[in-house]
Amino acid sequence: MASQSVLNLVYFSCVSKDAMILAEHSEGDAELEEVAAECLERVPPLHSRFTHTTRRKMYSFLMDGPFVYCAIVDEALGKPQVFVFLEHVRDEFKKLLKKRGCEGLSSCCFDKEFGPVYKRLVTPLVGVPQIEKDRLMEEESKSQPAKTHPVQVFNSPKDSLPVYDNAQIQDLNHEPLLGHGKKKKKDQATEVMDIVRENGSKALDTSNGLEVIVDGNCPGGLSLQKSASFRNKGQQLAQSMWWRNVRLVLIIDVVVCTILFGVWLGVCSGFQCISR
Repeated sequence: MASQSVLNLVYFSCVSKDAMILAEHSEGDAELEEVAAECLERVPPLHSRFTHTTRRKMYSFLMDGPFVYCAIVDEALGKPQVFVFLEHVRDEFKKLLKKRGCEGLSSCCFDKEFGPVYKRLVTPLVGVPQIEKDRLMEEESKSQPAKTHPVQVFNSPKDSLPVYDNAQIQDLNHEPLLGHGKKKKKDQATEVMDIVRENGSKALDTSNGLEVIVDGNCPGGLSLQKSASFRNKGQQLAQSMWWRNVRLVLIIDVVVCTILFGVWLGVCSGFQCISR
């Protein structure tokens, strides 16, 4: 069995306020630091959480008041564990903030005091990176002998079509449909920023505390689109219930007025009370 490399799965993390990084932990990847800085400038408002997965990396943000807690981790760590980590970072930073206060904040002003906290929280988050897992799975699948059986693709009374085995069929399936190669993928920073910018523009239509999860590996679309659809249906349902309640109240008022009018006619024997 091939050896597995166990590495730390947290590549970058920071605490920021108004896009200014107050404390950070980095594995030395300058590109990720640049991407994180650009994302912090365009964090969607009115959200409590935001995460995007692309190229086996997860970009996660936890918003709490004026502070934003960011983490760029390996996809193998998983979304639940990422937000548990960010919540621990938030709790520890609040403790430090109570001791020091919010006055005189500047770039990386908490690095010295918060560095040991980051090291303690990041150290247990180790594992096999997702790219290594994918490579091992691919090697195992190649090492297992594949059984090939002749497959008759189509029988025609006029023409005798060729018979393909499984390997040939897979080769045919991997050919591009229209003779074009695959489109080039977006640059990593551009792709993440497109998602952040798109969700930032849609944030005006969302309520406070909305959690947005965007998975770049799932072609099903954004959860924002689904939540917008659910919100529209909820508004239509609320409006329908409101009109139904209004009609019910009006009907009850008409019935009560009719009964009172009948009692009044009975007591006055018609309209004799008015004639007096």
